[in-house]
Amino acid sequence: ATTTSIAGGVTQDELRRIAQEAGIDPKFLELAEIQPETRTKPLFLGLGEEFVYELPYSLSEQAERDFVDEVGACVKIFQSTVVGSTKRVQLGQAMLFGNLEITTRLGKTTVRLRQGPLRPYFAGLHLPLILGFVFAISLGVTGNMYGMIAGIASIFIGFGLFWFLAQSGRRTAESKWLEIVEILDRCASKDRNRGVTSLAPDENSELHLRA
Repeated sequence: ATTTSIAGGVTQDELRRIAQEAGIDPKFLELAEIQPETRTKPLFLGLGEEFVYELPYSLSEQAERDFVDEVGACVKIFQSTVVGSTKRVQLGQAMLFGNLEITTRLGKTTVRLRQGPLRPYFAGLHLPLILGFVFAISLGVTGNMYGMIAGIASIFIGFGLFWFLAQSGRRTAESKWLEIVEILDRCASKDRNRGVTSLAPDENSELHLRA
């Protein structure tokens, strides 16, 4: 028998007995006991980041739509596409510009945010890089050392500004990711209350993939 004590000193067996007496479907109790998995990893030499949040159960289509709608209230959404079982949403705010992916497959829902340095590059490095090379090459050829030095200095300043803006984008992504996770948890909770959340299929069930 299971005797592991959980919140309030109640064992899992006692909690299941209470749920049974209250007429609660055992699968929803199982859902409550499962903890979502979250992880992060750096991208683009540390100038970007990937955030992953995996629910061990699938969301309904309605919950996915609610999730995207609520995300759109906290960040700007530029484009949304569906590829197979994955919905991709391009979003941005300030120096944050990345892709949010929602994949519901094999009884699990994975939400992934990839934030890259594209916007910081165009905002901080693109123009100084072009001007720096133009000044350094054209003026350097004519023997104008001051122009060459100015061109090289412009490139270094651009790299410094790019790094600063990229770090700002990472911080914005981290902050917005916390909001996105809260929204996802809220939508998943509504799904469970509606009784439409499903666990991963068992070995004998037919696998059903939905876009």
